[in-house]
Amino acid sequence: MKSTLKNKKILFCSHEIGNQMQLMAEALRSEGYNATAATYTSEWYGYKNDLNLNLHLEKNKFKRHFKELVFALFCYSNYDIFHFHFGSSLYGVRIYPHLDLPILKFSGKKLFMHYRGSDIIDKRYYDHIKEGFNYNHKLFNENSIRIPAKRNLAIVKKNCDEIFVSTPNLMDVVEPSVLIPQIIQPNTRISINKNLLNNNQTIKIVHAPTDKIIKGTEVIINSINRLKSEGFDIDLQIIENVSPNQVIHHFRDADIGIDQLYSGWYGKVSIELMNLGIPVFCFIHKNNIRHIGGEIPIINVNKNNLTDKIKHYLNNPNKLSAIGQRGPGFVEKNHSQKSITQKLIKHYSKSFTG
Repeated sequence: MKSTLKNKKILFCSHEIGNQMQLMAEALRSEGYNATAATYTSEWYGYKNDLNLNLHLEKNKFKRHFKELVFALFCYSNYDIFHFHFGSSLYGVRIYPHLDLPILKFSGKKLFMHYRGSDIIDKRYYDHIKEGFNYNHKLFNENSIRIPAKRNLAIVKKNCDEIFVSTPNLMDVVEPSVLIPQIIQPNTRISINKNLLNNNQTIKIVHAPTDKIIKGTEVIINSINRLKSEGFDIDLQIIENVSPNQVIHHFRDADIGIDQLYSGWYGKVSIELMNLGIPVFCFIHKNNIRHIGGEIPIINVNKNNLTDKIKHYLNNPNKLSAIGQRGPGFVEKNHSQKSITQKLIKHYSKSFTG
């Protein structure tokens, strides 16, 4: 079936987020598959796809719709497998979303939708989590889905061969779904940090929030300030509005990273830090751990115990270092281009065999 799949043309589209589409396309091409990544819009982070249509720059909505239709027709004629990202597809309007999906399905195309998080989870739901969430319950439920996403999800389920999610916390609201984790490119030019917490030096902690409310930035700042008041020499760096390459260089010199306190799973920040051998503090909901084979080398925290857990590990640097050293191997197993490519090939192939 792999040889058959290599005769098919694969398209990743139509909304890039975190360089995920491009990395998947490049990884498949390196294995001999015909894959292209195309985005309608451009991220401010500066990631580039094979095809960058920049339709967000078109001010005339009629011209934009025309360009989308022309591109959709081109893709219909030239691709066999469509891997959509971030709840997007080739064409639709607000009243009638995903108009392309039934047509593509009827024509025998293989369709996959890949949800990422904010494309389906209502940001306002995090207020409920912050106010007093019971950690014994599921993190997300029907009430956490964005209203437009509920209608769109019904269309997606009806037409797509499979639905992917990038984090297991989304499996509670997208059923059935398959976990295809986030993908990263190895940082071959940056050495792994092996000298954590040098004596008599300031402790460098990094936090790179894409959204301060969701990540719990205020709680993190308060925790660090409390530790400072207790005598710990800490430099907390809040990294925002910088390019991915600059973020990695900030991470390189860190002793510790803190990801998020509310969403119940680790994000790309944690993956990048683990890849550098830097220990990470992050909230991992207990219901999600079973979806990843083996122990996750992340220090599991929540808003109530963050301060105490950081203090414990600062007083036990050997434990901290041991956790950091397990990070690169975990990333290689679960988030490398090779591991994600194998998963994609498996599911694409299955769609042709039934």
